[in-house]
Amino acid sequence: MSSNRIRKYESGHQKRQKRQRREEFRQSQRGSLGKFVIKGPQVTPSDNQIQETGNHPNIVEIEIESENNSEQVFDNTNDLDSSPAAANIDDATTSNIGDSSFQPDIFDPRYWDSLNSKQIDILAEKGSKRDLLIQKGPKDRFLRRFSARFYTRILSNGEECDRDWLVYSKELDRVYCFSCKVFAKGHRKGQLANDGFNDWTHLSERLKEHETSVDHVINMTTWYELQKKHWRKVLFRIVAIVKFLGKHNLAFHDHNCKLYEDSNGNFLGLIEMLAEFDPVIEEHVRRITNNETQVHYLGPQVQNELIYLLGSAINSKIIKKIKQAKYFSVILDCTPDASHQEQMSLIIRYVDSSSNHVCIEGSFMRFLEKLLDINPRAFYSACGCHSLNLTLCDMAKSCAKAKDFFGIIQRIYMTFAKSTKKWQILKDNLTGLTLKSVSATRWESRIDSVKTIRFQCANIREALLQVSDSDNDPVASSEAKSLANNELGDFKFLVAIVIWYEILYAVNVVSKDLQLKDMLIDVVIEKVQDLISFFKQYRETDQAIASLTRRFEQYQGYEKIFGFLFTSSALRSLDKKSHYLETALKRDGQSDIDANDLFVELSFLQNFIPQENMGPLDILNFLKQHDYFLNATIAYRVLLTIPVTVASAERSFSKLKLLKSYLRSTMTQERLNSLATIAIESEILEKIDYEYIIEDFISKNIHKIMLFK
Repeated sequence: MSSNRIRKYESGHQKRQKRQRREEFRQSQRGSLGKFVIKGPQVTPSDNQIQETGNHPNIVEIEIESENNSEQVFDNTNDLDSSPAAANIDDATTSNIGDSSFQPDIFDPRYWDSLNSKQIDILAEKGSKRDLLIQKGPKDRFLRRFSARFYTRILSNGEECDRDWLVYSKELDRVYCFSCKVFAKGHRKGQLANDGFNDWTHLSERLKEHETSVDHVINMTTWYELQKKHWRKVLFRIVAIVKFLGKHNLAFHDHNCKLYEDSNGNFLGLIEMLAEFDPVIEEHVRRITNNETQVHYLGPQVQNELIYLLGSAINSKIIKKIKQAKYFSVILDCTPDASHQEQMSLIIRYVDSSSNHVCIEGSFMRFLEKLLDINPRAFYSACGCHSLNLTLCDMAKSCAKAKDFFGIIQRIYMTFAKSTKKWQILKDNLTGLTLKSVSATRWESRIDSVKTIRFQCANIREALLQVSDSDNDPVASSEAKSLANNELGDFKFLVAIVIWYEILYAVNVVSKDLQLKDMLIDVVIEKVQDLISFFKQYRETDQAIASLTRRFEQYQGYEKIFGFLFTSSALRSLDKKSHYLETALKRDGQSDIDANDLFVELSFLQNFIPQENMGPLDILNFLKQHDYFLNATIAYRVLLTIPVTVASAERSFSKLKLLKSYLRSTMTQERLNSLATIAIESEILEKIDYEYIIEDFISKNIHKIMLFK
């Protein structure tokens, strides 16, 4: 029986061990006050300050620095309780808070009870800070201590989950719940949310109880909501950078994709620049550089996604306008890019407003065949500027003299263009103008190539003679001398220069007018008729007249259909023209307008129009103010939708050359389309709401939904 008795009190040996552990703990806590305060120099107190006795051998000195003075506080060890570290910390904290010049560390749990709303927002954005160098804390009297393994929660299936809410204070040797300590409203429950927990023996059980409590879940939700606001602010700025680079046709990245390294591209360079001034990006960059987060949204994949979303948002607005307009025209043109791939520019024109949209849709004829197959009522219209250029080509090939003329022009240019030395001789002899090459595709190349020779023929001849004298190559010297003496000295060639310049100048004036965005068919027909009359002044029958008449014959057909709508005075000759228009817009027995109603509306419209000579656009603006001319409004909308040239598509090619340059020739087609849309449709881009882009970006991935929503 005696062997089964349980001792109810500790033995003497156990008491001695307990007393020894207590003494060791006190020794380990000695000097702990210096961990969070700054000790000043040793000061010898005067007799009236402190009277030393044998019972007061130790003096604790604490210095709290301020901007203007240094205050010394003296205390006696008899004022400390049995737990000196806790007592000293409380006294020091009280003294620090009482000092108006003291700036507490908001990441220190000792000051979390006195945070204001601004400091709470900063903590929510930046989160708690852990000292990763601390793997274990000091041992307590039971030889237990904190371990960094408590930061990790082991789930039932063996997976590990980080307790990002758990914070260890090395000064207090306690752990706290960050979310419950900072974000709790009202009364806080539990030691983790108040004074901290340091019972290391039961810490595991207490953590499990706490992280499943209702209050903890509510506080964590509050914290995550504030974090989501921070991530939205970060994404807001990233979208703004993508928008800026795309709008200005700038490259995004270089061969290096790391922050604060050379040649890391414009995108990361703007992130670095913004981090110097913007606290949101500054904190985001700090987390990345300190490896505190693996999610940064600065990679090329995210850039491409945001570029695509911006381009898609612009396209959505354009498509919405097209659907509202109902009637639209498709303008197509092709050109090779830097990677020798054929790129097709597709421009959509509609009545409400004109805007450019660049995308790739296959070859021109295939798209045209598909379009006419879907809608037989579609009109096909050739480019007026191309027709003029082809007319010039026909004129240049019409006879041997014309071929020889432009051949001589090109020979003169090539004589100087082969050498920088020869080109300098040309520049020294010319004033204001320079020679241009003859191009088969550039609309203005011929007038530019002839203009210089027309007005500075003598200077060019002198430059050729100088090249002939200074060039050591006998072939080049003979060529320059022949051009100077034979061609530029020939009377027929000089007469041809004058005639060709007048012809090309007249054609160029019409070509410039046709390239205007708001050019209408009636103006085109009028200018082409004037150009034909100009050609007839030279000859009654000529290749230019025949070619120009043939190539613009289609516009005569448009005049037959829409001619009575061109001007307000033309409305007085309606007769059968309304029926022509109804037939042109008819399919399967249905038409967009009713000829009889249109005739009645236009008859009344003659008396309502305030001015005599109003163009189609002015008449349509007048009709918009009156809702009872419905058929007439439709007719004018169709008329104004028909394009005249593909000049808008030609202008989009300038953006293509900036976007897909030699160094960016491997750009994917989707990225090219989106960047081109952003660069060309900058006006619509400015109206895109960032929140719409961010919501669309978040909805693409479940991880983003969890992070932002």
